[in-house]
Amino acid sequence: SKTFHKILNTKTDEQQMEITYNGDSEIINIKFTSNGKKEFQKHFKFNLIEVDSQLMTIPDEEADIEFIIEHIKYSSIIDELTLFNDTLSFKINEDEIFMNASGMEGEMTATINTDDVEEFSSIETDDDSYIVNQSFAIKYLKHMCQFNKVSKWLTVKVSQNRPISYIYKMDNESYLRMYLAPKMDDV
Repeated sequence: SKTFHKILNTKTDEQQMEITYNGDSEIINIKFTSNGKKEFQKHFKFNLIEVDSQLMTIPDEEADIEFIIEHIKYSSIIDELTLFNDTLSFKINEDEIFMNASGMEGEMTATINTDDVEEFSSIETDDDSYIVNQSFAIKYLKHMCQFNKVSKWLTVKVSQNRPISYIYKMDNESYLRMYLAPKMDDV
């Protein structure tokens, strides 16, 4: 993912991205092209790696909470919360998204009203209780937020005791989806 991130950082707004893969090759080709005279054409070869591990699959189920937010605003909040702790606590109800990082040097809480995001949906609850109340390693959330060149909008899906999902839509059929498991309480 680090190499792919480096490649994406060379793309300009005027360039189109084309990714090609020949099923029997160990290389992915990525091209950035543009019709503009002042834009350079770029071509990358990206080596695939083979990882010998059991493939983990996450079933495609409805999330308890789903919201779409402008990527740059969300990423900025995550960067600021990183200054105060290595753990981000999410508490989400039907009205607000609370994010908190508290450590030795201080504490920061960011509150996003669900009316202020592009789209918001959640399961229904009988009272004002939190639908989601869990923590994540903020370092990895920050890494997952570094794909601003892929899409202006970020879709966040989260359910209690399940991984959080970040989805960057590239066009009607293509997307980049990442997952991060919640931190478990010490027992």
